Amino acid sequence: KKRCPPSLRPRSASSMSSSLGESLVGALVGSYSGDTAVRKAAEAKITELCLVPGAAGMLLQVSTASGAVREARQAGAIALKNLVKRRWEDQLFASPEEQAAARTATLEALLREKEATVRDQLAEVVDEIARVDFPKERWQDFVPRLVTVLRDRRDTSEVQNALLALRKLCKRFEFKGRDAEARRPLEQVVGVSFGFLRDLLVGLVEPSAHHVEAAVLAKLVLKIFWSCTQMELPDLAKKEPNFLLPWFDLIRRILEIAPSSSSAESSNTRDDQQQMEMSQFWKMKKWAAQIASRFLVRYGRSKYVELSGREFARLFCSQKAPLLLEATMGLLAAHGRGAFVSARVRQLAFTYLDSAVEIGALYKLVRPHLDFVLFDATLPALCATERDVDEFDSDPQEYVRRSHDPMEDFLDPRAAATNLVGDLVKFRRGDVLDKLLKRLAETLNRYEAMRREKEQQQGVVVVDLAAMRAKDGALCALGALSAELSPPNRNSDDDFSDDDNLDLDDDDDDDDDHGLGQGPQKNGGTRTLSSVANNGKKSTSTSTSKKNKKKKKKKGQKTTKTPLVFAEKDATALVNEILSLYVLPEMGRFEAKNGFLRARSCWVVQRYADHLDRLPLERVGAITTASLRALEDPALPVRVEAAGALRQLLQASKDRQLADLLRPSLPQIFDHCFRIMGDVGSDDVVQALEVVIDKFGDEIAPYAVALAQKLAEAFETYAMAADDDDEASMAAAQCVEAMAATLQALDDNQNDIYGQVEPYLVPVLGRIFAAQNGDLLEYFENAVEVLGYLTWGGDAPFSANLWRLFELLIDAFHGWAYDYINDLVPALDNYVSRDTRGFLEGYTSKNQRRVDALLTVADRFLGPNEVVRASERDAVKASYILLAVFHNCPRGSVDDVARTYAKRCADLLPMVAGPPPLDMLKQLGLDREAHELEFQEVSNPAGGCLVAENRFAQSFSNSAAAAAAASRKPWRKNLA
Repeated sequence: KKRCPPSLRPRSASSMSSSLGESLVGALVGSYSGDTAVRKAAEAKITELCLVPGAAGMLLQVSTASGAVREARQAGAIALKNLVKRRWEDQLFASPEEQAAARTATLEALLREKEATVRDQLAEVVDEIARVDFPKERWQDFVPRLVTVLRDRRDTSEVQNALLALRKLCKRFEFKGRDAEARRPLEQVVGVSFGFLRDLLVGLVEPSAHHVEAAVLAKLVLKIFWSCTQMELPDLAKKEPNFLLPWFDLIRRILEIAPSSSSAESSNTRDDQQQMEMSQFWKMKKWAAQIASRFLVRYGRSKYVELSGREFARLFCSQKAPLLLEATMGLLAAHGRGAFVSARVRQLAFTYLDSAVEIGALYKLVRPHLDFVLFDATLPALCATERDVDEFDSDPQEYVRRSHDPMEDFLDPRAAATNLVGDLVKFRRGDVLDKLLKRLAETLNRYEAMRREKEQQQGVVVVDLAAMRAKDGALCALGALSAELSPPNRNSDDDFSDDDNLDLDDDDDDDDDHGLGQGPQKNGGTRTLSSVANNGKKSTSTSTSKKNKKKKKKKGQKTTKTPLVFAEKDATALVNEILSLYVLPEMGRFEAKNGFLRARSCWVVQRYADHLDRLPLERVGAITTASLRALEDPALPVRVEAAGALRQLLQASKDRQLADLLRPSLPQIFDHCFRIMGDVGSDDVVQALEVVIDKFGDEIAPYAVALAQKLAEAFETYAMAADDDDEASMAAAQCVEAMAATLQALDDNQNDIYGQVEPYLVPVLGRIFAAQNGDLLEYFENAVEVLGYLTWGGDAPFSANLWRLFELLIDAFHGWAYDYINDLVPALDNYVSRDTRGFLEGYTSKNQRRVDALLTVADRFLGPNEVVRASERDAVKASYILLAVFHNCPRGSVDDVARTYAKRCADLLPMVAGPPPLDMLKQLGLDREAHELEFQEVSNPAGGCLVAENRFAQSFSNSAAAAAAASRKPWRKNLA
């Protein structure tokens, strides 16, 4: 083994003091000081010392010194990481040999480190070094050294650190996809390490190894496996399908491991449950479930897998997927018995089950357990939790944030269970729908009966919280079915003809196509939710289909699964009953602890908004009234969901019926939306406001000024919180979109309406355009659209504030908005065409003519050096700017510009793909002499350019054939 130079070997704290000096240790400790002055002075001293030759070795010595102050070690490791990031390739070491010794010393220091905080920083240092030196020849012994540790397994801490380094290495290559050259380092890691990793995992899943340290190591092994396989099957698995299959036996065993007695103890406190969610044991299970779910999605249907991986997919689906299905269902069963199972693991279990129901072979295993899947696992997961109920009252803002957080769809078991219900009905309707509707009807009717009983006995309705939570789950399930309770035309795009996945064997005793969903009964009646609950019998069509079962298909003959859909009157009757009996009444009940049910009812209205035009007129009126009343609800989450309901109803309505019902309440709708926006940053509410503005565009003018003021205030509030709150960031973006929608709704500038809204909108646009380094880039496109409306609809001359935006816009373009030329052109054109005099006579704050400032935008694409790099689309847009100047400015006002750019455009014509310039000029009716005359007149300072321009334009307008030829290339046409 190579020996490290003495300067890079770790020393004790006492031996380092003479070489490092107290100043370095003192500066590192001082960087943790609570005193700002002391901390800044210490950081400056560290920066200064990092410039000293040998700084990397000194920092490594401090970081790994035994007995050194903990703060000094942590700060030293952080400083070393930052130094390596900045200067590893920039003469940090005097020679390649010294750099190689530093690599070795850093890796060995990481493998020996036992302090978690220092270890994590050293792992980052090793990763930064590997980013530069691996897989280059400079660090060929990196992976072999890690594999040696995994093979020998002498020390648990050393193994953990080696796994950490290997995980960081693999993570850098995990998204390389199908690029064989880019994936080569990952393939090398798989080839030399997977055997040792699998052997290590075998020992970690043994019952005697169930402890925290084993869970940590197993989690790291699974994360390495994930990084190596999530985007592409390794080459070894394509060549030998059995290479990866043994891993899934270990993954199944991990999913089946029972928690230790300490972690299995139930807890009634939310803090304890959150602590258990973050335990290493459940993190290990999370990675196992995530791998199982990903592989089933990617390889569960072999005929959709590329040819090189098809054999592996076939073996995985037939041999391993059923065992993983059993393990995931076991997790859901354990949770149903009251055992703790983390929310993320349950979410992944539902995801695995959701994928399984689409695959015929796996669904045959699920089918006997449908009652468990539906009623013991899925429906309880849809119910409101105790946290939801408490948070609804104690922290409504957080309740709203969680309810509308897009990330919750990927993490929350309720979202996964909702998807599972919808897909079960979509793909296995005959087996699922009747029994599901019957159970939902029983739950809802039981709740209503309990309410009536309480009211009769006590005179005051106090329903048990468990019953309310059960109703919440039932309403959530009904909402999940909204897309399936539809007439045939809504499901016409669904693919039910996948024989390998959806069809079961033809000799199964149970008919796949029975139950509600085959349309009206023979007796002419319609199926409703209550009829299913009260009767519980199969429809007449079911018995008929049972008597006339299809004959067995011949060998090799394919069958096509006919989609099971509702006849329109069945769907309409069922939806009408759901809304009238169980949703609308709840929206009007203001009782203790039932606010979350009112919010859930508004959510169901959103889900069934697409059915609005098929419902009776009186039902539409009742839904509209209830939604408007919910906007005044004392509970903030209910008001947010009500705004969402109005948005969905307006978007789904095809006629003016709903608009007529809402028109008298427009002022109240605006007031309620603004009040909600003041309480919480929700982009759903701003979207609702935008839809109202768009739907009632002709009637928005009286409210335009108030809308502009409130939207500007809301934007300032949301933008301030956008860095820490993604919901606020999206709400701020929706505010700018609503500003544009408001201006778009104005037909003219009657009563100087644009001048009245300008003082509120200009500061918002100025803040966006003037942001440093594009800090508010996410709002830029919408802001430019608002400016386009202001400059198009407002009266000239433009105000000084509006012209200030012109300057800020150009500065933003040159600073960070270079790629947005397509969005900038309309607003810049408006400045030239609508206030031409202000454009020609005005100057920027830098004493530059506005004409010259604008032409710098075109120069970025049409300049002699830039045009080669510019895309054709951008060059076309840049030529529009020149057209705007020459088309709108009076004769003689821009002669200096015309002389410069006419010559430049003529020089650019040969560079454009298409017909040669002279041939094109002949098509335009100009001969070679006319072309030469143009150049002669361009160079004539006496103003001949204008004469040539007129001749060119006249010839162009008289040749339809030439115009058609030129239109094939927009750039050529604009330059001409």
